[in-house]
Amino acid sequence: MQWEDNLGEYETRLLFQQLLGNEGEATTLATGWDGDRYQVLGPKNDALVWYTVWDDAAAATRFAGGLQRAWAKRRAGVQTGRRGEVHQLVVDGRPVVRLVDAPTDWKGWRALPTVRLSGGSE
Repeated sequence: MQWEDNLGEYETRLLFQQLLGNEGEATTLATGWDGDRYQVLGPKNDALVWYTVWDDAAAATRFAGGLQRAWAKRRAGVQTGRRGEVHQLVVDGRPVVRLVDAPTDWKGWRALPTVRLSGGSE
C-alpha cells in the first residue's frame, strides 16, 4: 500500500461537483454519507480502492449510480488498459459502495482489499 486516507462528505461532494459540474446533484449524491476509506496501491500508485458507507440502502444506490456516471465521464478518452468498477455491498449489515480503478492486468483484481467497519450507527 502506498497511501490510505478518507475523503469525507465534503470532499466527496466536491469530487462530484468537479466531475459532473452540478452543485445540486453533487450535494444530493453525497447526502447520507456515513464514512469512507480509500487506498492507493501498487508500485506506481496505479490502483485505487475506495469504500464508502451510507446511512441507508437508498443513499448507497443513489451514490453508486452517480459514481458510475462520474467515473465513466472522468475515464472517457483517457488511459486505455484500465478498468473501473463500482459495486454495492453490505458489510456488517451496513450499505457500502466500493470503487476500484486499476490497470486491467493488476494482480489485485483477484483478491481485492476488504474493509472492516469501526464505530457504530446512530
